[in-house]
Amino acid sequence: ALRYFLNHTVRNSMLKKIKEGAQEAATNAGIEAAYLQGKKSGFNHPPEVEAQIAVMREVREEIPLLREDISAMLSHEKEIAEIETKTASDFIAMSEHPSQHPKLKQIMQLYAALQTSIASNRYNYHATAEQIKEEWKTMEVNDLKDIRIKQDQTNRAWSTKKYWEKEKKHAKVAEFDSRYRVFVSELVHLIHDLREKKEDLVPGYILSIIQTEMEFHRKCLEELVQCENTIRTMGRVIPNKFTDYEQFAPVGGVQFSDPPPTARAEGHEEPLPSSRAAHPMPAGPKARALYPFQAQSPDELSFQPNDILSIVKQNGDWWTAELNGHTGLIPANYVQLV
Repeated sequence: ALRYFLNHTVRNSMLKKIKEGAQEAATNAGIEAAYLQGKKSGFNHPPEVEAQIAVMREVREEIPLLREDISAMLSHEKEIAEIETKTASDFIAMSEHPSQHPKLKQIMQLYAALQTSIASNRYNYHATAEQIKEEWKTMEVNDLKDIRIKQDQTNRAWSTKKYWEKEKKHAKVAEFDSRYRVFVSELVHLIHDLREKKEDLVPGYILSIIQTEMEFHRKCLEELVQCENTIRTMGRVIPNKFTDYEQFAPVGGVQFSDPPPTARAEGHEEPLPSSRAAHPMPAGPKARALYPFQAQSPDELSFQPNDILSIVKQNGDWWTAELNGHTGLIPANYVQLV
């Protein structure tokens, strides 16, 4: 009888535990199903809570988007710097060609040095902006992570409460309603702490990027102006004429010569060359010299600041002008029309 009693008691205890375990598993499955349904179709929090969640979504979307935009911009700047570095290398290589004109060689080397310096400035700009981006990223990694965890806890408490409401377990409803209110309070604080942090820090980040970019452009502009002035003061490159055509003359003694004169109709006389003394140059636009310019070749015209030049022909970067009875080419950006 004792053995029967003990066996019966153990069996009932085991059956009870199995039944309780099955009930607990069913309850957990029901709670999880309610949670997953909420993730799929929305948890439908009270309106005042949904309003705070909307603020959270805005902040949560802005912070990664701002970082991604900066990352894309920095990636583009790095690509440009790499192209500038390659350009400098190409110009150095071209300047070393044995047939290269000496003055053109100098100009190529000046431009290569300019591109190298601009690339260096751009890399510095990239490095500084990269540091700012990493500071920005801490909000995404740390603060947004805390909000996501708290939001999940809030959603689970809400879906569990709704589950017990369906089961009409009032004690459980009260328990999870209390938990839900605590989680909501903590979530709202996290949301607005991050919003205030964003409003406080983001303007400073933007200003830092602007200041870094301004410094980059200022340095580049100074170097561009200096390089341009240096190249212009060197004057035009007078091409080296190749004169050793004879050794390449075709068999039979035919030699290269200047192009023959244009054929004229019988009785037509070639007009005499024009003379400024005999035929004064017609009045044209005037220009005031802004900078001094020293002619580097016979076809160029020297002048000093505030000289008034008569512009004979405006053609591209080099104009034809007349000063004190002399005519020649001048750099157009050294004068101003008056």
